[in-house]
Amino acid sequence: MNKKVLLGFAATAALGTALVAGQNAHAVENATNMDTDTGISFFDTNKPGPGPFEGNLAIAYVPSNFDFGSNDVTGVTNAVTYNQVLAAGKKQYVAVSDDRKENLDSGTQWQLSATLDDFVSTAAAAAGGTIADADKLANAELSFKLGEYQGFDIDVVNSDATKVVTPNITDANSLYALNDKLSPAYAGPAAGSFVTLTAGASTGAISVANYTSTGAVKAEDLATGANTHKATTLAAAREVSSVRLKVKDTTNANNKKFTSTVHWSLADTVAP
Repeated sequence: MNKKVLLGFAATAALGTALVAGQNAHAVENATNMDTDTGISFFDTNKPGPGPFEGNLAIAYVPSNFDFGSNDVTGVTNAVTYNQVLAAGKKQYVAVSDDRKENLDSGTQWQLSATLDDFVSTAAAAAGGTIADADKLANAELSFKLGEYQGFDIDVVNSDATKVVTPNITDANSLYALNDKLSPAYAGPAAGSFVTLTAGASTGAISVANYTSTGAVKAEDLATGANTHKATTLAAAREVSSVRLKVKDTTNANNKKFTSTVHWSLADTVAP
């Protein structure tokens, strides 16, 4: 699954929520007529996966957007870090649903990883052809903090039928602490740690979550002990928070809007 990362730079301070530089045609500016780009973005906090979920290993949710708004870079010469600001009470997650029959068998695995494309000027991308270095944010770094693993009881049949993941991961009480017998199977970056993706990096995908079954947990074990798990579908989520974008060089960034894409990929093995 993919998701957009948005960042705009303007010579003047931006007003409003998620304000980004517009790309519409302008009338000719002169001594007595000038324009101010104005815009607003609307999006859900999290993006559900397309499935199919029944009998499959699938991405259930990823953040829908990482948006860093419009920013004034007048006089900025050093690296600068921008923080995403979500609306009050909103949270973003990555989540994986495992409805494979062998999901509790010894050696069954999965790994969720991410990569980040180059940040490219929208005007240059629209023009096509080779993208000049001046139209990229070289070596920009996107970082985010990962939360504890939490479980949720996805309805795989209904999710496939309606093409809407049920329940919505942000609904009250849809997430709960993992069953104490199951939680040791989930690994990857520790809760509270930051993962950093470098734009256009050729070093490979970065792991954000993984699972390896030892075979010690049985289906009947999920309904006992602390934090009972109600279904044999193993669905787990991690909150993605404190999202930051470090731009190392804004020399050619003024009055441009840049976009990138985070690519989330799910494999049925855990890379060493």
